[in-house]
Amino acid sequence: MREKVSSMAMIILIVISAVLFVMSMTGNVDPILYGSYVFFGIGLVVTLIGAVVGIIANPSGIKEMLIGIVGMVIVLVAGWVLADGTDYVNYKDLSEGMSKFSGMLLYSIYILFGASILTVVFSWVHGLTR
Repeated sequence: MREKVSSMAMIILIVISAVLFVMSMTGNVDPILYGSYVFFGIGLVVTLIGAVVGIIANPSGIKEMLIGIVGMVIVLVAGWVLADGTDYVNYKDLSEGMSKFSGMLLYSIYILFGASILTVVFSWVHGLTR
């Protein structure tokens, strides 16, 4: 049953994406933007529901979840500190705060990408030395 729901949801999201893509090809860019908002909202709701169900099913997993949340907060704070937000003058309709927020997200992606590369290299070295 779970696989059927998952497959149906995937098919529905693919159809919605295809419709949005065709709509955007007509010269109107807004369908892609609004579609990304909808997909972000769906992902956020499903993630929160999954987290609540996971906590109810396995209350001992709260510690691991909190470690992950604290880690993400540390990465986001590091991104915020690294972002300067001074390039907002180059763009119209962009505030300094939004520029700093965009920089924070970019630096956070760079940090997480670097951490993933280091994890792969460490795993490879660890596998060689075993």
